[in-house]
Amino acid sequence: MIRVAIRSGLLGQTLERVDLPLEQWTPRALLDRFRADLPKSLPVRIAVDGELVDEQHLDRPLQDGQQVVVLPETGEVGIGALLVNVLINLLISAAISYVAYLLSPRPKPPGVAQDRGDDSSATYSWDGIKTSYGPGQPIPWAYGRHAVGGQVIWMDAAASRSSPANAVDDRLRLILSVMGGRIHRFGDLPAIERNDLGGIQGGPVGAKIPAGIRINGNLVPDTEPLPGVRVWTRPGTLDQTPLPAPFVGVRQLFSPNLQLNELGDSVIYTWSGTDTANGLTLVFAAPSGIYRQDATGATVGYSVVLTVSIRKVGSATWGPPINFVLGSASTPHVGFHAGTLNIAAGTPGPLGGQVQFAATAGPLEIRVVRNTASLGTSAVSQVLWRDLVVASPHTLRYPGEALLAIEAAAGPLFSGGQPQITVPCDHQLVRVWDSVEGWSPRCWDVPAAPFDFNTYPPGRNPAWILLDFLLAEHGLGRWLDESKIDLQAFRNWAAFCDQDPNPGEPWDEAAFTCDVVGDSPKPAWEWVLTIAAAGRAVPVMRNGKISVVYQFRDEHYDAGGGGAPAKSVTQLITSANCEDLQVTWPSKATRPTVLQFQFLNEDKNWEQDTLQVPDLEGTLHDPTALRQEEWRSEDVQAYGVTRPSQVYREGVWRHRIGRLVRREIAFVVGPWALAAEVGDLIDVEHEMMRPFADDVPVGMQVLAVGTGTITVDHTLSGTGLQAIVRAPTGLPQLRTISSYANQPNGTCVCTLAGVAIVADVGATCVIGKASALVQTYQIVSITLGKDLKRQVRAVEWTPEAYEPVTEASFLGFVEEADGFRADGDPVEVQDDPQDLPPNVLGIAVVPDDGGHLARWTSPAGRAGGMAAVYVRPIDGAWQMVGRTDREQMPLQLQTGERYQVSICLEGRDGATVGPDSGDRLTFTAEEFPPWAPPAVQGARASLSEEELLVEWDDLQQRTVDYVEIRAGHNWPAGRVLARERAARAFLPNPPVGVPLLVAARAPSGMYGPITQVDPPAWSPPNLAQQLLEDDLSPSPAGTHDGTSWNGTDLRLELAAGGLVGTYTSAEQDLGYQAPCYWQVRIDAEEFEDVLVGALADPIGSGESLWRLVSGRPASPASPGLDWRTRVQDLTMLVGDLPATLLARGYAGVVGSHTQAMVESRFYVDGAWTPYRPHTDRVVLASRMQVRLSLGRRTLDYRVRVRLLSFAAYL
Repeated sequence: MIRVAIRSGLLGQTLERVDLPLEQWTPRALLDRFRADLPKSLPVRIAVDGELVDEQHLDRPLQDGQQVVVLPETGEVGIGALLVNVLINLLISAAISYVAYLLSPRPKPPGVAQDRGDDSSATYSWDGIKTSYGPGQPIPWAYGRHAVGGQVIWMDAAASRSSPANAVDDRLRLILSVMGGRIHRFGDLPAIERNDLGGIQGGPVGAKIPAGIRINGNLVPDTEPLPGVRVWTRPGTLDQTPLPAPFVGVRQLFSPNLQLNELGDSVIYTWSGTDTANGLTLVFAAPSGIYRQDATGATVGYSVVLTVSIRKVGSATWGPPINFVLGSASTPHVGFHAGTLNIAAGTPGPLGGQVQFAATAGPLEIRVVRNTASLGTSAVSQVLWRDLVVASPHTLRYPGEALLAIEAAAGPLFSGGQPQITVPCDHQLVRVWDSVEGWSPRCWDVPAAPFDFNTYPPGRNPAWILLDFLLAEHGLGRWLDESKIDLQAFRNWAAFCDQDPNPGEPWDEAAFTCDVVGDSPKPAWEWVLTIAAAGRAVPVMRNGKISVVYQFRDEHYDAGGGGAPAKSVTQLITSANCEDLQVTWPSKATRPTVLQFQFLNEDKNWEQDTLQVPDLEGTLHDPTALRQEEWRSEDVQAYGVTRPSQVYREGVWRHRIGRLVRREIAFVVGPWALAAEVGDLIDVEHEMMRPFADDVPVGMQVLAVGTGTITVDHTLSGTGLQAIVRAPTGLPQLRTISSYANQPNGTCVCTLAGVAIVADVGATCVIGKASALVQTYQIVSITLGKDLKRQVRAVEWTPEAYEPVTEASFLGFVEEADGFRADGDPVEVQDDPQDLPPNVLGIAVVPDDGGHLARWTSPAGRAGGMAAVYVRPIDGAWQMVGRTDREQMPLQLQTGERYQVSICLEGRDGATVGPDSGDRLTFTAEEFPPWAPPAVQGARASLSEEELLVEWDDLQQRTVDYVEIRAGHNWPAGRVLARERAARAFLPNPPVGVPLLVAARAPSGMYGPITQVDPPAWSPPNLAQQLLEDDLSPSPAGTHDGTSWNGTDLRLELAAGGLVGTYTSAEQDLGYQAPCYWQVRIDAEEFEDVLVGALADPIGSGESLWRLVSGRPASPASPGLDWRTRVQDLTMLVGDLPATLLARGYAGVVGSHTQAMVESRFYVDGAWTPYRPHTDRVVLASRMQVRLSLGRRTLDYRVRVRLLSFAAYL
């Protein structure tokens, strides 16, 4: 491809860019093409890869990938717009070459179909349809019938504990922008404004919800009165009303996920938005509950007081404190507990008229401080700040966006986090066109008379869809209007798509439909090619208008007269009117005999699926064939096609074309000699195509035309001759020669039977045996050559390739699709296949939401069939997990252990085989899936007033939960500073003297590649440094207790063989007592002593991605130690300890394999304070002393400190 751009003047803006097929373009050819449509007085220059091309280099061929800029030497807007139109027309003309892809067995051209696994698409990525979260994601457009994940544009959360049941009511509310534009249906319900459908347990019962909604893959039952969700819909009209409560204002949901476990713990979250915030909602969770045990061992109530303060970023003053109590002093909450703090602007504060929160524009900082002790092991009170919802006062209608609003209660359908939601929809409305009546109103189903000439919904017809896209704002509507489109050609194509695939034995469905979602940044013309290909067509230019060529043989008409007669020959080409004819024979040894179609299967809820279509009409599975074809597979992206039946028919047609087309020809004709267009049939007679015999056809010229006779310039011999004479219109006229008389001057007078012909003197003529007169070809491309001559390429016309495909053959194929192995040999079928269950494909077990998920693919035609799922440890007994029709099953496994899973599909009699006879997979239960988020790009740090600002390029990846920042050279030992979904983070008290490590984290918990950022030097603002001491240079100045100094590596570490140790620094004496900002700078490292050869993790597995060069960091399934909980602090009998206290610490605490805990004490008023965990802060003191506690869980780990320094600022 070459990229061509139009620029308005030499220094003007770029107006438009397109990619053109390479072909044989030169700079001169491009200039000539532009100048043909521009005023002759307008100077136009051309630049290639940034350099202007001079006259002597204009004929140098352009190379693949070069950048071409066309530069009119004027800045006039009208000229720029004119050039853009020329460029668009040039692009459309270039599409002619794509017809070859549809007609001949050649590799597909780039851009015809989107590659799978494109993470920029929420619909076509490998892991299925996804819901998009966060700003910056495109609002998609869609046509046909398709499930979509939508873009979350409003989100809210709340959690409370109800009485008297004392159960947690955890709810999520969100608004999905399903599509840009007016849609027809949500599920099975017409798309109109609907409110409060469905219901949640304990609430009112609303009307039926749309069918097919899925949350995290779980189908929401639409027939139950209380399906567990409430639903609201808006159809996408411009005048739709705002959604009612609870969807008031604008809500943005963030997940700080910050721990508040000890007295004095303080966390700050920065909301980086700039809208006006008039309300905040903070959701706090206690994953293990909140309770304590009294002196008798009884479980009693306990509560934690949290203080919330708010300030605008850049302000030095926090707003008034807001206290929130989580838990109850009278009621113990054992197990998960949550509470919600709602803060509205203007809420009265503790001091008279002062408000706690004033409506203000962001960004804002929200600080939460824990004011309640943890009581060590006598209480369970770990608190997580889980969610933050920022409310803005605007009430929006979202005109022109189809909306689906959902309120879901936590339970079987939804268990927290950001759920993945899909809903099937009948999407964009289209118009149909009639030459007499004009345009119909917008519709999806068949419209009312006089526009009811189609049988099936126009909303799925590729012709009407493409016509709408060409004229739509999201398509090419900025450059095109209906005057530039061949409307009748689209009407004829619509009739072709609308017909039954086999009128003689009806399928009762349309031959071609298109179901497509546009949610990724692709050029509009690629979408045009995609939609056209779904209807076996390509766009072409015809008489200055965009038209279409589609592949057909038989006549087809709709009820209103639109359509076309059977395809017939339009021109006769002979050696007299063509030159440089070349014949090629495509290799049959390399043609694919099996097509692997990849598509989103409508029968499987639009999941990624593969349909394997072998050439059943060839010799692939014919053991009696003299030369049996080999198994040669090729992947085909059936983009825009979602019906397996249509995919099958396309596979059969492509196999026929590849097998039956034996010859291709290429030739050159003069500028006025070609009367045919791309897709037309031509009869060809030429010496290059004749066998070596005397009675072969010969090309001649007509010298005279008489009544029932013609005189030609050759003599004839033989019998049974026919003549084909070219008419003035270019059409061939076939007549039988009843007699002929050779003349002495070398001419011959032929008497013709039948209707008299019409021909000019000099017309081309072919005479020969009726069985070998001419050969018919179909034109697949026409390009412009030198001297305005046309270069034509055509393939042999094979009408038998268009024989209708029967539905019975498809059903038989579906039934036997599991009877072919991957190597191409047929599987031996038992005597009674009715009793045999089919084989499943692609069994995989992947981590999923804290557990594991078994997935598989049913064979063709078995979608929705029941399957029994069994699992067992290696050498253990089988256990049945359950039965399902969803091609997936949750499993509860022990991470790191080896298992076998067996999938047993039902046979047609409803029976299943036992697990030992099912389709089995042996695997290791991994903690993480085998993929990681991408690396953070463009990470940088700068000073911003009193803080350190860390920024990075917006990832815009749906596989990223947030970006995490840690301090230090070593990721496992680094201190977590921030977790942000926005592309920046403000660090109010950043670490000094150490680098920052930045990595993206996936919802699975997997981190991507780690990026190091060296921040600029930061010091507390408006303070003067009074003390700076490097305690480890040149060697430690303090005292060791189980620690030692490694003088070779210059590291402080544990003594050999020790698991714990303490290093106490020298006293840092300021010399006087003053309020100082005391700062400790530390950089610790964690290493695991393991040899690479001892690792057994497969390359590319989730475990290998989690492991770092320094070792394997602790993880939820393989945690480290909870260093805060010590055995010597326990004050109760072992039998009385809570069940959540394990040998390594409390359940749910990931911990770490090593620790480097910094504690400090201060000399105040002549006495030392106790040691407490250190935080950089202002303390009125004269001295500080630091105690550094090092620990490791086993001798397989090392913990070392490379930096320990102190500073004091007055």
